[in-house]
Amino acid sequence: MLQIAPILFVLAARSAVPGPTPAPTPAALPEGTWGGAGLRVSVTGRGATIEFDAATGKTDGPLSLDGEGRFDVAGTLARQRPGPTRSGQSDAPGEPVRFRGRLEGETLTLEVVPAGKGAAIAPLKATRGAPARLRKMA
Repeated sequence: MLQIAPILFVLAARSAVPGPTPAPTPAALPEGTWGGAGLRVSVTGRGATIEFDAATGKTDGPLSLDGEGRFDVAGTLARQRPGPTRSGQSDAPGEPVRFRGRLEGETLTLEVVPAGKGAAIAPLKATRGAPARLRKMA
């Protein structure tokens, strides 16, 4: 019995040593510019402006994250067409959408879901501080 007690003590001591703790998820998407193929997201404490190859958007509020790094916020999306813009078109408010996404480390995945009819814009990825690679139609 005396020999079992030291072994139990060693096992208990090993299990009490904490392992690496995962980094906590921030409460909001960190401010700054996020870039990727076909996507630029400029984040402030008030919300975000988003630029795609053929559209621009903005959120109606900040990008608050849940415990798993996800967000879902209302906003507007103004689709762009090739060629010159007619007077008054550049100030169009856009259509209502939901901006949904997830932050994993320094990578942001963003999906745009129209409030009414229409197909969602496929998820795009952006990295914090990376340049955007946009292809604008002329």
